[in-house]
Amino acid sequence: MSSSLLIHLVLFCYLGSLAGLLVALAFEAPAGSTYLYWVLVALNGAIALYVMAEAVCAIVVRACYPPNNKFSAPDSDSVSGKESIEPSVLSLPEFKSIAFEQYSSTCIIAAYLPNEKGIILDTITHFLKNVEFPCAHAIVLAYNTPRDLPVEAELQALSARSGGRFLALRVPQSTSKAENVNYALAALANKQSPTHIVSVFDADHLPYRDAICRAIATLDASQKSVCVQGRCIVRNARESLVARLIEPEFDMIYNIFHVGFNVMHRHGLFGGSNGHWRAPVLIALLMDESMLTEDIDLAVRTLSNNMHIVYDHRVRSSEEAPTTVAAYVKQRQRWAQGWFQITLHRSFWAIGTTKTFGRKFGFFFFLIFRELAYHFNAILTLQVIIGLVRSPSVNHYIWILVGTFGFLCITILVSVQNKFNGLLFCLLYLPYSYLQMYIVFVSEIKEFLAIVKWKVTQRAPIKNNSSESALLAAS
Repeated sequence: MSSSLLIHLVLFCYLGSLAGLLVALAFEAPAGSTYLYWVLVALNGAIALYVMAEAVCAIVVRACYPPNNKFSAPDSDSVSGKESIEPSVLSLPEFKSIAFEQYSSTCIIAAYLPNEKGIILDTITHFLKNVEFPCAHAIVLAYNTPRDLPVEAELQALSARSGGRFLALRVPQSTSKAENVNYALAALANKQSPTHIVSVFDADHLPYRDAICRAIATLDASQKSVCVQGRCIVRNARESLVARLIEPEFDMIYNIFHVGFNVMHRHGLFGGSNGHWRAPVLIALLMDESMLTEDIDLAVRTLSNNMHIVYDHRVRSSEEAPTTVAAYVKQRQRWAQGWFQITLHRSFWAIGTTKTFGRKFGFFFFLIFRELAYHFNAILTLQVIIGLVRSPSVNHYIWILVGTFGFLCITILVSVQNKFNGLLFCLLYLPYSYLQMYIVFVSEIKEFLAIVKWKVTQRAPIKNNSSESALLAAS
């Protein structure tokens, strides 16, 4: 029996057992009055109230601290060889009092080169040309590849012409992002001149012009913080329906959930890219190479050691979203299994290790309760369906669904930049959310069956590549 067939058989048995149990309960008690139903309604109501509180906090914070719109979103035009006409970041009044010269910065870009060969030169060119660094800096590409590629020669040539600003490191025998980042950190640790700030990026990320300056300024202002997590923005939403749906989802995650979580729990989370660390801390912790979501694992270990992560929505970077359903499912299965892996292996340890009640509650909420919420929603959905079939005249089921859905739509439309994509996301929210639920269940079963494999998210085909002209301009 194939592993895929086994996984879906287990999932079918699980959902079938739930449905059978709920049918039995429905015939044991009057429709709509089972304790289980109302417990689940209360739990989902608590989640809705929590999200509402996050939304209020996020709206207030974003109104008080808006991002600087003088700097445009990076896209394919930003690496076309044209000189930037945007103002210098350091000329802004908010940065004039900061002693940037006391810092040095290194950006680590992790890449699986066969997947990124079509975009990597443009990414490096963007960092060299369009990102303003306020201090001594270096850009390190830590990559792995199972075979030699022509682009490696171009990367080495660019490194030779960069005046020491760019270094390309091929990581031997690496099979993951964590190994690539750790290899680069080991190289930094052996340097004679110290690095103070390490920024971690994926290969498709294009930071805004002011991102590095603002991240360093945030760390300078918050000496207790060891990491600043910035906002990630989808830039290729026009390429497919899948990307159009992911854009408002990311806007909601980074404009509402991250901001609200940062206010309510007084700390943020590291999300894997556009994260800016104090170098000694990151070098000491490293990334766990056995974890599928090494970023969340690193965040949990950091917070468990009573260190502080802060989220700053003004530190912005654009990225590419998956453009096909297959790529989306592959990416989200890895994320879902990684979250579940951390919930199983780290949650109780983290809750027991951390000292403050607020942080203990935070671990419980975003690890244990987050995982259980998918099962609560599955049970509640089955309960609602059974209730509607058995007693169609009972309309409080419909009002609960309409009320929850209406609140989510308002939250989405408030947080998104592109209102059309936000409305599209609202219209397709139910099938989209149930696809996510299916992915989570499959990923949990895979973890229980010890089916663990790192799968790279495939990039969309490159329509036009400006690498050659960009490479010449950067040199």
